[in-house]
Amino acid sequence: MKKKNNYFLAQTLDEIYYLEKNNKNNAICIPLNLEQLLYCKEKKIKHINPKDFLNNEFHQKSIKISNQIAKSCKIKTNLDYNFQIEFISILRFRINLIIFILEVLNSLDKRFGVSKLFLSGWYEENPSSVNYYFLYRLEPVLKNLYKTKNINKKKINKKIKIFNYKIKNLKLKGNKNILLSNLGYNFSRFIFSNINQKYNYYFFANQKISFIKKIIFRLLNLIPIYIEKIPKKNYKINNINFKLNTKNIPSLKECLTELMNDYKIYFTDLTFYQKEIENFISNNKLALVITNIIKGVDGTYSNVASKYKIPTLCVSHGTVSKGFNQYDKIYKQTIAESVFSGKCSYFAVQSKICRDSLKTHRIGGKPLYSGNLIFSENYFSKKNKKKYALYAVTLKDISSCQVYGVDMFYEFNSNLAKLDNIAKNGGYKIVVKIHPGQIHCVSYLKNYYRNLDFKNDKIDSLLKKSYALISFSSTAIEDALNCQIPVILLDPWKRYQHCDAERDIRKKNKSVYYVNNFQDLKTCLNNLKFGSMSDAKKYIFTGSSYSNIKNILKKIVKI
Repeated sequence: MKKKNNYFLAQTLDEIYYLEKNNKNNAICIPLNLEQLLYCKEKKIKHINPKDFLNNEFHQKSIKISNQIAKSCKIKTNLDYNFQIEFISILRFRINLIIFILEVLNSLDKRFGVSKLFLSGWYEENPSSVNYYFLYRLEPVLKNLYKTKNINKKKINKKIKIFNYKIKNLKLKGNKNILLSNLGYNFSRFIFSNINQKYNYYFFANQKISFIKKIIFRLLNLIPIYIEKIPKKNYKINNINFKLNTKNIPSLKECLTELMNDYKIYFTDLTFYQKEIENFISNNKLALVITNIIKGVDGTYSNVASKYKIPTLCVSHGTVSKGFNQYDKIYKQTIAESVFSGKCSYFAVQSKICRDSLKTHRIGGKPLYSGNLIFSENYFSKKNKKKYALYAVTLKDISSCQVYGVDMFYEFNSNLAKLDNIAKNGGYKIVVKIHPGQIHCVSYLKNYYRNLDFKNDKIDSLLKKSYALISFSSTAIEDALNCQIPVILLDPWKRYQHCDAERDIRKKNKSVYYVNNFQDLKTCLNNLKFGSMSDAKKYIFTGSSYSNIKNILKKIVKI
């Protein structure tokens, strides 16, 4: 009879270090993110690679179950729509992670046997952020299937953070006022398109702005609205009452209920923030509110504005495309929930990829076929400066676990190994744009993949010298196409196709190719080094972002 193995799970490197230090049972680490996988490899910590134990069946099962449970969720507490969508989104992340862990353990148990599973036992009492120690909450599910032990039930001491939010007395003047939810996601283009000073742009700031920036902002007719955070002494934590319908996984309902109840402090705080935003918006005259997402705190602005009949516009920096099969549709509709649903008056449709998505996704407001507003554009880059292929994908961490339409961390790592080999033996220069959430992994990656060039530059500047973009699913696809740069959809798992694409790699001058092996990838790269895009109009609208912004504001803003 074969000897069963012990395993351990950790949420952070600190936990891995602690569990390894107290590892008297020769337990093997099951990495839950890219950093853990690379750390275990570097420190020679005994671990498994999930790539060897999971296949596409896991993705199909996970996305189907998470969708069923999310749809069954009935929130009884009176939450505004933007908070409900945030709640459901977090719920999906947690379900995906639980299924990921269970599927890995099930596969390990079949091959080697699982003797005991160890957790650190670290937890946070009254967590006030989305990211916190929550693995201990999975114990009810895990102990039904395996012998589970917490090494040390250590409480991470963090004080409850609930604030009063106070906007300094600022009365907006005139009737040409536009509120931006933030200054990120290339929203600066709206400001720079305002050279004629036609509109007054406002945004919320929670810290003081330097004198030089104030001068620049004033020249651009951009005015910060200061919002102060004051620790709240007397408050009531609002419970979130909800019902779930879970099947097949023992204790899953209990586990998810505990997990989601942890967010009552987070949502209580957001409620106080939204209350002050409503106080401000109701007392000022706004011509338009522009946001890039409709859930959570970012969805506050459009949600409140809609109550007061103020026009709202959602300009998503994400990429949404049509669904091709039942699993594909579930994934893409989940993405669309954050940017296409809700109470926005208008939704910017910036590409024909997005336009085609309306065939399978329902939109919350009126679609405006705007053309590119905030994606990259490099119309003046020269062909002879194209030096490399750019690899850029969406890569999520443990707290926001997505499946099916994104590269899992172990898949991304596997792809890097293959791309490193291509760069070494084929003479290809490949630059890797790391997802912002994984910047902390760059030092590890540079040590392992010495033939790849890892960059953290803005996507706009990286695309200027790229002759092709390699991706699985990412906003970078839209960025590249708007820069007249061909895209290769790399799917070695034969699982997901982001949008319509050419599958015959012998055909030249196409805008988007789909390949599912690295030999075809090399052929495609060779064809694209000196190629062009003959069918770009299939994917993108014409016109520069600045002219598109001016045109769309003329349609919406009535002054």
